[in-house]
Amino acid sequence: MKFAIFLSCFALLACLEHFYPRRLIVQAKTARWGLHFFCLGIFQVFVIFLPALTSLEMARFAMAHQIGLFHWLGLELGAMTAILGLVLLDLALYWHHWLFHRFQWLYRFHRVHHSDTALDLSSALRFHPLEMSLSLLYKAAVIVVFGIHPIIALSFDFLLMIMAMLNHVNWRWDPRFEATLRHFIVTPDYHRVHHDRNSQRLNLSFNLSVWDKIFKTYKPYVYEDDHKIDLGLIEPLPSQTVGDLLVQPWLEEKT
Repeated sequence: MKFAIFLSCFALLACLEHFYPRRLIVQAKTARWGLHFFCLGIFQVFVIFLPALTSLEMARFAMAHQIGLFHWLGLELGAMTAILGLVLLDLALYWHHWLFHRFQWLYRFHRVHHSDTALDLSSALRFHPLEMSLSLLYKAAVIVVFGIHPIIALSFDFLLMIMAMLNHVNWRWDPRFEATLRHFIVTPDYHRVHHDRNSQRLNLSFNLSVWDKIFKTYKPYVYEDDHKIDLGLIEPLPSQTVGDLLVQPWLEEKT
């Protein structure tokens, strides 16, 4: 079901991106999408061998053994518990993102994502397989610590999947609508600031934009300054191939 929802959302956003592009991307779409889907495919191989670490299975494990804060407090599944669980998971992913930018050994993997010199829907798939595996372990630990209910964990996975695509999509929005919406959730222009090579430690939120304001990592997007945003790394990759992305964490980046 998750794969079907992913394909449906991807197809819809791909159509919007094609007919209402926000910016012109000169790179060939087939090459970009092929590269990024390959990154996703490699990670799926990891998941085949680590099925017990998926969000749903870890939540089932915590519930079966009554492990985690929610279970210890006797909180049953309900509207308030669901909202609290989703908010806590989103907050945890903010700090996950912060860690990957704060510590150099983690950023080595995360910079694969930031090495993209353009942003479109497929950029949501551009992560090093080892970063995605570390993220899987992190999220699994958070789910167990809080004792997140399986339905909440699965719902958050769907939400995160959709928001990741939405944050990167090259779809032209009404500027006034987007400016209003970014006060509450992360939008493409909001996240575009984070991909500026000079602002990578800012705008770290995934879903709710409030975390950046609370933790002082917010940088407003200014439409008039859009042309000043420089995507990619200070030292660009010599080429954009699967091999380049896979070995990039072990290469030194010039600063």
